Amino acid sequence: ALLGKRLMERGVVVACLDYRNFPQGTVSDMVLDVSTGVSWVLNNIQHYGGDPARVTLLGQSAGAHLASLALVRQAASQAANQVEGYPPPWRLDGIHCFIGLSGGYEFTPDLLDHFHKKGLYRAVMYGIMEAGITGKRLEDALPRQSPERVVRSAAFLKTQAASLLPRMVLLHGTEDASMPVGCAQTFHQALLLAGARSEVKYYEGKTHTDPFLEDPIKGGRDQLMEDVVAICLKGETSFGGKTLIEQPRLLPHFLVNLARNFMPF
Repeated sequence: ALLGKRLMERGVVVACLDYRNFPQGTVSDMVLDVSTGVSWVLNNIQHYGGDPARVTLLGQSAGAHLASLALVRQAASQAANQVEGYPPPWRLDGIHCFIGLSGGYEFTPDLLDHFHKKGLYRAVMYGIMEAGITGKRLEDALPRQSPERVVRSAAFLKTQAASLLPRMVLLHGTEDASMPVGCAQTFHQALLLAGARSEVKYYEGKTHTDPFLEDPIKGGRDQLMEDVVAICLKGETSFGGKTLIEQPRLLPHFLVNLARNFMPF
């Protein structure tokens, strides 16, 4: 909400999509909810001052995973001339760009071990990923739920589905303790190899939560925010310039920095 508020202050029309969380839903339900939301935006955003031909799909963390998974699945369906009956069909033409912040794009047993050590326990991730409570279906489940594995698949490459994807921009902080920074690089490489337009940029010192929590609260000048605004508002401009706009401060810096020291992400 804070990131959306900052974008609205800069003139971006923002629609915040929500999705079912576990145990109310698994990854398939979550992607269905995201796709339903995207369909609604493409069909209705013009009534709220937005341009349905220039929609930027932005997701952070799990949102980046789900949004990118929805995109690559939609690209695969379009390339194979398949039309889904529900949610309402939508096409990639109106998505002008995808921005993934601090996202995870390939889920492996090692990454699940990393999450387990952070307190997101394996049994929970097994359930979310539809691998069974004991993980007995993990080997089959993880490739289906990993955008990077979909992009690398023979079927995706054979149909040249990557050519249907919008511009893919992956942004990641170097001090992200939740989602390893290498996640962005390997997905970026997979996208390029498949023929997609992909860019990746790293932000020195930023953590997993800085883009949507600490940075909007403390205000000031922020290169990541300028880059996101430039992508949303200036078409094919790669990233923002050197002129950084001063954002309003919501709390004193010392309080934000103090809380940041106790943030485990």
